[in-house]
Amino acid sequence: MTGHHDVVVVTSQAPTTGEALPGPLTALRHAVRDVGGRWAAVPDEVALGDGTRARPPAVDRQASDAIWPTYHDAVQPPVFRPDWQVSHRARNERCARAAARLAAPGATVWIIGHELQQAPALLRAHRPDIRIGFYLPIPFPPVELFMRLPFRDDLLRGLLGADVIGLQTRRDVDNLLRAAQRLLGLSADGDTLGQPDRPISLRVIPTSVDIDDIARRAARPETLAQARDLRARLNNPALLLLSVDPLDHTAGIEHRLHALEHLLTDRQLRAGHTAVIQIALPPQHRAHPDDHLRHRVEQLVAQINGDHGKIGCPAVHYLHRRVGGADLLALYQAADILVATALRDGMNLTAKQFVASRVDNTGAVILSEFSGAAPELRAAHLVNPHDLDDLQATIRAAATEPRYRATDRIKAMRQHLHQHNARSWAETLLSTLESSGRTSRLGSGAVIPASTNALHSIASS
Repeated sequence: MTGHHDVVVVTSQAPTTGEALPGPLTALRHAVRDVGGRWAAVPDEVALGDGTRARPPAVDRQASDAIWPTYHDAVQPPVFRPDWQVSHRARNERCARAAARLAAPGATVWIIGHELQQAPALLRAHRPDIRIGFYLPIPFPPVELFMRLPFRDDLLRGLLGADVIGLQTRRDVDNLLRAAQRLLGLSADGDTLGQPDRPISLRVIPTSVDIDDIARRAARPETLAQARDLRARLNNPALLLLSVDPLDHTAGIEHRLHALEHLLTDRQLRAGHTAVIQIALPPQHRAHPDDHLRHRVEQLVAQINGDHGKIGCPAVHYLHRRVGGADLLALYQAADILVATALRDGMNLTAKQFVASRVDNTGAVILSEFSGAAPELRAAHLVNPHDLDDLQATIRAAATEPRYRATDRIKAMRQHLHQHNARSWAETLLSTLESSGRTSRLGSGAVIPASTNALHSIASS
């Protein structure tokens, strides 16, 4: 049986709601709703509170224990579990069956999430008549790392069940092309992989943020008052550095704290005049949090505060918990510099959120060269987070840069976000299958046009 939805989006998590800052999935949810499409997040359907429905997360954490670190250049050694493939395929099969039931003949289906990489091929086996897109929000690794994964061929063949694969950066596209050529022997014509039954198009579609919504929230009087109160409680430092990262090996928190420790020890940053806020978010993608990493980070924070802090005035203010959207915006407004120096990152929406919140065109961003946001936020202070000297020099440069130059940088980044925001990402994602020029075929050989009217209504909205 087939459903009656011309557009279906399948994820392993629901879009953010309430006070959380709107992410790209929120913009995509609105776009899907505008055309009468259907959102499904495996396995059980629940109300989102705005008239739409979605399914709560049911991520296979065992699979993430292998996929996540491998796809982030194995900054942390991956864990390979013998039972991983069985549970991972079962979740992907459940996802594929749900999409097959919801999709109308000739529909467009987008599958999003690194946990669902086998779903495109499984869905195609159920429904060869529909167009299938897959979007990978995290990096795709170099082929030498990808080859370490057990059942790597199954993952790759699952991905290649899609007609279009969207990735964050040019580097990710190149990595996937090489993996398909080397492991499966496929030929490539530019960014298109050739298969006997159909071509597969690889596209760079970087995620973004809703700059208008974030700017509006950031400019609220209560947000600005909270930011001023925060600085006052920190004794009004001359310089306030902020970092917001998952407590994960990929975030580079230890590297950053070591750089700050050296700067304080060498008096290139003055204790008392400089304050650091490090928010370490409990990771969501891991089956088991890394208590060893947490211990090392917190021990390093204690060491810096013991050497450079004063009673009632620590050098590093550390929190290990999630922060609500309103509080996060106040932190963005209070800080002078956002330090986002991940060792490897798919995009880093935190950097984009910070830029979007700076409605007065002040502030600075120190951004890792290995972040997916680096090719877009070129006006940021780009840094190699593995190089301690470079990290220290970049922090000094951002802290001492003349204000007019810092203003030029933030204006350039804000202009980019206005042109490439979350809504344009959602529209591009949904319309990409239409622009691929492929018509879907039923098993009988009849050609059915995809949901042209629905996709064009998104593009023109």
